[in-house]
Amino acid sequence: MAHADLDLLFDHLIKLAQKLLQENGGFLPLGAVVETDGQVRYVGAMNDKEYPGAQPLLDILTDEFRSMAASGAIRASGICFDVLVAPDSDAPKRDAIQCRMEHSNGEALDVFMPYSKGPSGSFRYEEVYATKFEGCTFPPPPST
Repeated sequence: MAHADLDLLFDHLIKLAQKLLQENGGFLPLGAVVETDGQVRYVGAMNDKEYPGAQPLLDILTDEFRSMAASGAIRASGICFDVLVAPDSDAPKRDAIQCRMEHSNGEALDVFMPYSKGPSGSFRYEEVYATKFEGCTFPPPPST
């Protein structure tokens, strides 16, 4: 079971990603944080290019979240982006929304929601699955 802050972030991020997919057919990376008071705040990234691509924006969001975590301003962070995934090495890659979320307690999850676009232009979303990863946003807890 994920920490409640990560569930809250996922709910906010996935709803915004789905809205952007429906309205625009795609989206650039977007982020959100849970501040120390429990409020969710969206965080955007920009650089000087009109079409920057996903990776520069992911780097900007990651750096910003590390800075916010180091200053103690947040207790959780999440970045949401559009990816291609395959359930196993033999399967073809498919579109998915990925939410990379971390909590100050050390919990770090990549949550994936595969999707497809139907002939009518509407999107169908499939079952969500998650994997753990080694977090990098928050400082490691002090050793005891």
